[in-house]
Amino acid sequence: MNRLGLSRTARTEPFHNFGGHPVGEFFDLTVDGEPLLQVIERATSDHFDVVTPVTEESPRGAVDFLEAMLGIDDAWSTNLGAAAGEVPIYVCPVDYDLLCGGIVAQIFRTDDAVRLFDFRHTSTDDSYNDRVKAGLDGLNYTFDCVSFDDLLGRARVEFIERARTWVRPDDQVSAPRRWGRRLRRRHLG
Repeated sequence: MNRLGLSRTARTEPFHNFGGHPVGEFFDLTVDGEPLLQVIERATSDHFDVVTPVTEESPRGAVDFLEAMLGIDDAWSTNLGAAAGEVPIYVCPVDYDLLCGGIVAQIFRTDDAVRLFDFRHTSTDDSYNDRVKAGLDGLNYTFDCVSFDDLLGRARVEFIERARTWVRPDDQVSAPRRWGRRLRRRHLG
């Protein structure tokens, strides 16, 4: 079985697709000690301007992602446009829009294990998505259910606490209008 982790990651290079938008810090998933985004970029020989939704800038978004990974609530995944059983692992850092470019994966739970498989790239460019999918086909991970739930459950509790006391900085751009009032309120307070 594989070993899942969370690691604070700083991407200091500007995002090419977003007019040099600063990346900042996010918590990346690690598999067997290696950041999953690096594994994906190596497998596809590509660079992706994406982050996990686990950031201190949006603790409510982090909670929603962690709850989707834990199988508690998949409404967040559905609202972002992921198919049934899929979880957006990496999203656009500006607005979480999967059509800007994102990485989703199927998640399947049994009593003993959690499988993360069938990774795919999402964007408006289907030919690019197909090309990237070819590199992602070999990625398939199985995690011990107890350690998976423990790690992500502890992170969820921590981000729930952060969300209770979090105040959006005055200079932070508000959520996009297309999110709708409910999602903007939930993610940005």
